[in-house]
Amino acid sequence: MSPILAIVWIAVIVFACTAILTIAYISGYASKIPEKYGNRLFYILIVQIVGACVSAASYFLAPSHFDKPKENQIPIKDLMVAEKSDSPKIVHDNNKTIYIRSPDVSRARRVAELDFSTDPNFFKKVNVTLSAGISQVIKLEEENYRVGFSQVGIINGEKDTNYDVIFLTVSREK
Repeated sequence: MSPILAIVWIAVIVFACTAILTIAYISGYASKIPEKYGNRLFYILIVQIVGACVSAASYFLAPSHFDKPKENQIPIKDLMVAEKSDSPKIVHDNNKTIYIRSPDVSRARRVAELDFSTDPNFFKKVNVTLSAGISQVIKLEEENYRVGFSQVGIINGEKDTNYDVIFLTVSREK
């Protein structure tokens, strides 16, 4: 649970407890509460209600810093994908996360083999073989995406190891 969500739930619980105690005092069920504390409970409940209304209004009316766009949001152009990479590239489409990896890129043939999945372990994946300059439409969980690449490159790795890379373009297809 995120810290902000925890704070929200704590505030909800405190609000509910204050409301229950105040209603019990006003209706006469909590007669053991002294009058000065009962009056304070009522004022605290009013302040909590006003605070909740102001918070809700500011959330819906003001731009929020929580709504920042995620990195690698579709449509994407020139996403560098290296062959045989240890970690997949992550792309976001609204509330969906798409994982992309490349088992093989051939610079000589200008062909790339790519795996697309919404599962980070690639249990359910869509495998595509792309040729440079020719895009394809893939279906991934009821959504169609157009994928393609036009550039092929190379990265020099450790111990004279070279990795072929492509610069991928991903967009949602209507």
